[in-house]
Amino acid sequence: MSYDREKYVKAYVLALGSIVSITEADEFISQLQSVVKIFEEQNLLITALASRRLPANFERNLLKKLTQDCNEKVGRFLQIIVRNGHINIIKNVLTEFCDFQDQRQNKMVFIARVPYLPPQDQQDKIVEVLKNKFNLDKIQINYQIDRSLIGGIILKSKRYLIDDSLRTRLSRVRDSLLQMKISKKELEA
Repeated sequence: MSYDREKYVKAYVLALGSIVSITEADEFISQLQSVVKIFEEQNLLITALASRRLPANFERNLLKKLTQDCNEKVGRFLQIIVRNGHINIIKNVLTEFCDFQDQRQNKMVFIARVPYLPPQDQQDKIVEVLKNKFNLDKIQINYQIDRSLIGGIILKSKRYLIDDSLRTRLSRVRDSLLQMKISKKELEA
């Protein structure tokens, strides 16, 4: 993402953070996701809105139609982002606003690759370990079965990768043994 684009995304996220309360954010995000999905399915909509060549009445009616099932804040946000010629960054704004909301709620979302779905007590233990490690109130883990893993778990969030797979553990043991072997030869020399 270019610097200007990134700057605009951050500005929109901060603005949304100031007008969308924590309690309203989930509904706002859900409604905005619906609109973004329409844009993804109908690429010409973004192209038309980004062109800024639509008659004002047509643009207003199009936005009204797109946001008819949304609350007023989603509608106003779309009007502003279109009026400023930034509709093409709406997906980036949505992604960053979701991250912002997670931070406000002291929450982190992980994708966990596992060879099989762990029993509930192990899932609960993983959540508690992550809460303590990152000092968070909420942890959401979405499990994905990965048959290529022999054992262990690989956790990935937007900011972290925690690889505690059996393959990685065995690799660490091997490296440690090799290091010990090298150190022993150096001592004997």
